[in-house]
Amino acid sequence: FMENNSQSRKHLDRLHLLSAHLVKAQMIPEKPNMNLLDFYRQKSTLKTEQELSDIFYGKYQAFKKDTYQFMANDVDFRHHTTSELDRKQMRYRAMRQVKKLGKAFPISVEKFGSDPGYLHALLESVHAFDQATSIKLSVHYSLYCKTVYLLGTEQHRPFLERALKMEEIGCFGLTELGHGSNIRDNLTTAHYCKETDSFIINTPSELGMKFWIGAAAELASVCVVYAQLYVEGKNHGIHAFIVPIRSQLDHTLLPGVLVGDCGRKVGCDAIDNGFLLFNNVRIPRQNLLNKLSNVNEKGEFELKTSSPEERYALSLGALSGGRVLISVVTLTHLRNALTVSLRYAAQRQQFGQPKQPETPIIAVSYTHLRAHETGRNLVCRLLLEKKK
Repeated sequence: FMENNSQSRKHLDRLHLLSAHLVKAQMIPEKPNMNLLDFYRQKSTLKTEQELSDIFYGKYQAFKKDTYQFMANDVDFRHHTTSELDRKQMRYRAMRQVKKLGKAFPISVEKFGSDPGYLHALLESVHAFDQATSIKLSVHYSLYCKTVYLLGTEQHRPFLERALKMEEIGCFGLTELGHGSNIRDNLTTAHYCKETDSFIINTPSELGMKFWIGAAAELASVCVVYAQLYVEGKNHGIHAFIVPIRSQLDHTLLPGVLVGDCGRKVGCDAIDNGFLLFNNVRIPRQNLLNKLSNVNEKGEFELKTSSPEERYALSLGALSGGRVLISVVTLTHLRNALTVSLRYAAQRQQFGQPKQPETPIIAVSYTHLRAHETGRNLVCRLLLEKKK
């Protein structure tokens, strides 16, 4: 019995495999010269195109259409390939794209804080066009601006306003060559100098250099730097500081700042990741992002949370938004891949019955199985994102 059952299972598996390659008659166009895309679109079970738009784009669909239209009509957003542009040209074009998007779709401080979905919609739309440009925007908005907004106070509003107007481009100096995830033990230091009412930023060793910092190599003029805060010799742990790294007049490096390029990145050469070293770089006391703790005018350290551990955990809050955004843009890639593959499958024809036109591969059952699995994953993830 077991042997017969095993043979039956093999035969059923074989039949299932063969059936996956069968052509569905209702999926074959009746007329050989008809528009294939129109033919298959008419077979959709969705009542209207708006229904599909609601599923994929939600309440920001009008805004996303505006961003797509802007990129379609602007000369700096003409599509290019890596074989046509060298790395320097890619970076220059991405810089122009970042600046133009910031000017075309301005964000006020109030909107930045109250409507994070607007920013995510912008970054997702740009990611559909070019992931390098989107990542450069994300570093500026989701890491630099978000950190200043979350950890800063009213005295830091001018920094945020200039950044949101694209008058300054920021980067995020958290990771070091010797410390990727273990942020608590970062080596960069910020010693408070009571005589000059300033902080002195230093990189004590090569392992303490800020490493793989997006936009640091060329684009950024200011950086949020995470460093060990010392007041009168006592270490108060990792804190965030606003540190200018380039001149606002000619974009040259400021004294004491050393910057290097981390090199090429496959598929993302427009992103200028770099490393940063600081040698006695002085910044005003007010450049400490002091929402959770502060050094007052008397040079005294003030903790504003219930414990140092709580302050440390809250100080890394900006990273959460960036991780959510990574999940969002994966949906963009999946949606684009599904769109391209279905349109291709509808128009790509091969094989067919004798003396009959070739059959579009979308009519083959196996294509349905693969597309269904991808589509199901996409819709499930969209629903999960909406619940969040």
